[in-house]
Amino acid sequence: MNLTFAKKIRQLRLLKNHTVKEVAYYLEIDASTYHRLETGKSSNWLKYLPKLLEFYKINEEQLFLGLPEDVVVRKATGNNLAEDSYLLNFFQQEIEKRDDLLKGLKKDLEQLRTLNDRQFKELRFLKKNTL
Repeated sequence: MNLTFAKKIRQLRLLKNHTVKEVAYYLEIDASTYHRLETGKSSNWLKYLPKLLEFYKINEEQLFLGLPEDVVVRKATGNNLAEDSYLLNFFQQEIEKRDDLLKGLKKDLEQLRTLNDRQFKELRFLKKNTL
């Protein structure tokens, strides 16, 4: 997730024509600290998420899913427990989606392995019987 976030905030900064120093100044951190966020070398990105969303005037869905403003509308709750709860729920839903996808991929992989084992045994049988 850290690299996904890093890639998104870098793309957003470049899209909006901001410098690293401008964003760092808004976040009240050093430019080098912000640069570590943008390159995925820092794991403190969640700490800065609310201010980044405020700076770019977007919400979590727009940042992570790239949805246009008119598609996603959410009440502003400020920096409080409701906001934290919303973020936790949002990330939990994303994790569940990816878990479901992984389960499906694992099932597909197991079916391919079974098929591959069967084909290997058939080839070995044919080779043995043709010699």
